Amino acid sequence: MNPARTMKALTVSAALAVSLLTVHTATATAADADSCSYYSVSKSDVDLYGYVGYVELLYSSGCHTAEAHFHVDSSFLADHSGWDVTLWVGNGRSADANSQNIVVTTPYPANTSYSDYWSAPTSIYGKPTEQFLAGVDWDYNACRGDWGSGWHDFADGFNFNDGGSYDANAGCHV
Repeated sequence: MNPARTMKALTVSAALAVSLLTVHTATATAADADSCSYYSVSKSDVDLYGYVGYVELLYSSGCHTAEAHFHVDSSFLADHSGWDVTLWVGNGRSADANSQNIVVTTPYPANTSYSDYWSAPTSIYGKPTEQFLAGVDWDYNACRGDWGSGWHDFADGFNFNDGGSYDANAGCHV
């Protein structure tokens, strides 16, 4: 074989190998970003109709995002069904422990009976503060209530331990 052709073939092969390696690396990085794992940073039992379950603020350290999670306990699911749920994530704790703004709202279809609900994730950066709260608006029969997980400050890791009911009507069994 001609030495010039051999050199050209090796150069093309090397360039192809590098380009495939680059594509694979870029694909792996995108896949890793899609597989963020979350853990709980603040949590509160939801007692709107007796014990219903809990709401928690979840955090992904790999993606620097937070989301709300509402879990309905199996003991409540055993005897009840058909509620309306909207999850939200608040940002910026005010002096009265309310949110200065809601950064994510995730409504679910009416009359569901799921055991778990999640909000869309939101970055903890680029907001007025790094203080976040997960919340659930829950409607069941004559009960309508809002419940929060408790505030968490991502800037210093402080939990305010102030989760609970923000609003509940007379139809609830708080």
